[in-house]
Amino acid sequence: MLTREELLLEDLARAHRLKSRADALRRESELLLTGTRSVLEATSSEDMYRRMFEVFNNIIPYEVSFVLDQCEPGRMVCTSSTAVELLNSNWDVDPVFKRTVLGQPCVVYDITRQPAWGVHVSTLHSPILSALYCPFSGPDINAILVFCHSQKGFYIQNHAQIAERYKVFLEQLILSVHAKLQALETQSLKEQKEKVEQGLMQSEKMASLGLLAAGVAHEINNPVSFVTSNMNYIANCLQDLTQLNQYFQSLLAARASVSVCPTDLIAEMQEWSEEARIDETIADLDDIVQDCSDGLKRVHDIVSSLRSFVRTEDESKALDVNDCIESTLKLVANELKYHCEVQVNLGEVVSVIGNAGKLNQVITNLLINAGQAIDSNGKIVIASGTGCHPQRGDCVWFSISDNGSGIPTEKINRIFEPFYTTKIVGEGTGLGLSISYSIVEKMNGVIEVESQINKGACFKIWLPVNG
Repeated sequence: MLTREELLLEDLARAHRLKSRADALRRESELLLTGTRSVLEATSSEDMYRRMFEVFNNIIPYEVSFVLDQCEPGRMVCTSSTAVELLNSNWDVDPVFKRTVLGQPCVVYDITRQPAWGVHVSTLHSPILSALYCPFSGPDINAILVFCHSQKGFYIQNHAQIAERYKVFLEQLILSVHAKLQALETQSLKEQKEKVEQGLMQSEKMASLGLLAAGVAHEINNPVSFVTSNMNYIANCLQDLTQLNQYFQSLLAARASVSVCPTDLIAEMQEWSEEARIDETIADLDDIVQDCSDGLKRVHDIVSSLRSFVRTEDESKALDVNDCIESTLKLVANELKYHCEVQVNLGEVVSVIGNAGKLNQVITNLLINAGQAIDSNGKIVIASGTGCHPQRGDCVWFSISDNGSGIPTEKINRIFEPFYTTKIVGEGTGLGLSISYSIVEKMNGVIEVESQINKGACFKIWLPVNG
């Protein structure tokens, strides 16, 4: 029977063992926590495995570590390694590898006795004699983590038990990192998609500008030519005004001189005024100044519309749909006026949230499409108002209708597909409606289409008041 002193010593020894075990577990937990944070910061699969190798070096000592992944029946490939010479090397699946793949960690006392190592032993820059195989799986992966050491028989069953204990931890860690990498990839793809969409929008915008260029130039050239012509007339009028000023100065001089008769000078001045038709000139100048002012305002409006149309900023803010329609009409009017009548019925609307430049692009595309659907003597009706949409609630709407050729029923469902067009070659890129749909969708809006062959088409856009 143990004495009190012996029992006390035994309790102290047990307490010491428990404390040592607790300290070891605490250190291990701290290492794993630090390692987990590090691995979760990985920005790629390669970076993830590099960080993972660093974590396990504090738990299972190694001199070389690498990952073997399945590539084809009976073969594996090295996808990540601390030794670059092993990367992309192919390995035969021998019985020990097979046992590991099935889920059991395996200790290899001497790798030179394993057929799978073959030429790989001589490939390594470091002398390797023993190994530990640890199976793990993850998204689209069923692999083996291999730890190697230069000392023969270095790895024992205790190492295999540690590997088994951390197998679930490893798999959960890889799963978390893969989820993060997938999210990063999704975000990257989203950003790339947005860049492509922006590029396509700009391309379609430039195509529309190219189509409208001649008409816009004509719309600007008319008032500019008129102003230029009027400037020539004003220059001639200045000569008469100069002569009038000379008579006036002479009258002032006559008042101060007794040698000049003001009556004779006034008579001469009256005769000249009748011949020069000064009254008519002054009236004409008043009209010309007003006409020049109107013409220059027209040019200013067109330039403002162009600037709004080509604006590339993505900022969304309150906009007036009617203002967008009127601004766009200034650009497109010349393209339409020679073969169709444009009727505008704009109702009272409230502001909506969106990008005015992009909405102008939608309106431009719909008006150009309507114009191209009409051969001659057609009619385009533009209307706007407010209403309640079944899915979007309170909305501002606008519609563009034409009595052109219409869209076949079987093609209506495809008109918003990229690069799909019902026009003849050379009349469109096939991107206009697809881009318009994307712009309206980003404003949380809806595009509705009604059409009948040879009767025309109507596009109605609903934009929610609350964005």
